[in-house]
Parts: sequence; structure tokens; C-alpha cells
Amino acid sequence: MKIVIRLPEQPDVVIRLDARKTLDGNILIQDHPYMDIILSPKNKKIIALSKVLMDDRAYYTQSKFFDYLYKRGAIDASTVQAGNIYASLEATIPEKQPDGPEPIEVILFCIFKYFREE
Repeated sequence: MKIVIRLPEQPDVVIRLDARKTLDGNILIQDHPYMDIILSPKNKKIIALSKVLMDDRAYYTQSKFFDYLYKRGAIDASTVQAGNIYASLEATIPEKQPDGPEPIEVILFCIFKYFREE
């Protein structure tokens, strides 16, 4: 399934991710070998789920991912916490500011850049 984000003008950047849109409107990103990422616009959450059994690499990767988002200003570090799913971490997606960019688009772009740097 293709996820298309419509912008009023020609986009400056086009990104490609192995992503699916779920029936409840979440975006599931499966590019990383150790974790899957779920963006839930309705619940304002971003969740990193471990693909492998819980070990040091899975937690380290999830922690590093949320640290990356925090350092780019995409999330507030104080909202990162253990999720209600085993071996997961989650953070809150910030509210859109009146003169700011769309938070989901910023997070998708940061995820794309994280995967390219990783």
C-alpha cells in the first residue's frame, strides 16, 4: 500500500520507507532489522517494537532511535517511556503549532534520515 502525503505545492523532498497503513489509521514502518515503528496520529503516539527477543541490541536501538528524534526536536524527551507492549518504547507526538510544520511529516522525515544514517 502506498502512503501519500498531499502538499499544496511541489514537495522539496521525496522519501521512501517500507511502510504500511493499518486499518485503524496507524502507519507501520518496517525498515529496521531490530525494530518496527508505529506512528499513531489518532493517539498521538510513536511506538518502537522489538522484532527480536529482548536483548541489549533491541533496547539500545530503540533508545538510540528516540534519542535521535529528541535531538532533532521531533519529540519531547520527557515523554519517552516503556510501552504497554512487551519490549517496546513509546513517546508522545507533539501538537501542531499554528505556524509550524505537520508533526507526522517531520517525524517521518526524521525516521527516513535515521535509517539512512544507521
